[in-house]
Amino acid sequence: MELPIFFKPRVVTIAAVTAASLSISGLASGAVLVNDTFDVGASPSIGDDADDPQDVAWTAVRGGASLDTADTAFTGNALQLEATGITTFNQVKAALPAPVSLTHIDDFIRITAQVRAYTALEDNGSGFRLGFVDSGSTTSSLFGKIAVGASSNLEAAFAPNPQTGGSNNVNLNSTASDGFDDQDVHTVSVTLVRTASGADVTVTFDGDSVTGSASASQLAGSYDEIWLATGSVTTDFRYDNIVVETGVIPEPASLALFGLGGLWMLGRWGRR
Repeated sequence: MELPIFFKPRVVTIAAVTAASLSISGLASGAVLVNDTFDVGASPSIGDDADDPQDVAWTAVRGGASLDTADTAFTGNALQLEATGITTFNQVKAALPAPVSLTHIDDFIRITAQVRAYTALEDNGSGFRLGFVDSGSTTSSLFGKIAVGASSNLEAAFAPNPQTGGSNNVNLNSTASDGFDDQDVHTVSVTLVRTASGADVTVTFDGDSVTGSASASQLAGSYDEIWLATGSVTTDFRYDNIVVETGVIPEPASLALFGLGGLWMLGRWGRR
């Protein structure tokens, strides 16, 4: 006799609805689009290496970008973003393997990265940012901002154009967080989740998080680029282990039903 399988119709794999696949933030793991460690292949680079199927090509938009092979704070190589010839608002971008559309409620896309300040930080309330961009539009970038300094804060934000700097940012929500005033390695992430009215934008920095709500007009039809950038600081940053994944968040009812199915299966096995 076949066992009943309970799942949300748009979830393709059973793993996507198991409790074990949920992260601390409660989001289901999805399909990995990018997993750039800058270490895979015969000659790793910040480009699209032919022998690394999950890396992407990084291009400097403002400032300088290159491969750092000597930063011992990371295991292996890292992407360095430098204030080369430009003092502030340095930016690097990469095209996703395919554009991602958040069409249905609970569709999500997430970027996670490790980051550290390579040069001394400035305690001026600015910092760095990462997020998603529709390259065909000047009205649709959603991202997270992490301020540096002894009194740091997280901000979920929208900007008409990621190249315009901080003056045109729309603060969707913000919260105080642990100070980012060192040169240690930190883990950051930005997650967009489709809602009925737009999207929730969740930003995490180590153990802290904040969620803001973007309206439908602030949500792009699709996102085809990821951006890493600095604010009004001259600090050089290093990034590593950049992962982009997308999928569907399972509904609590679906998880509960799947759990009941698992208990029923264990009971059947125990009576054999």
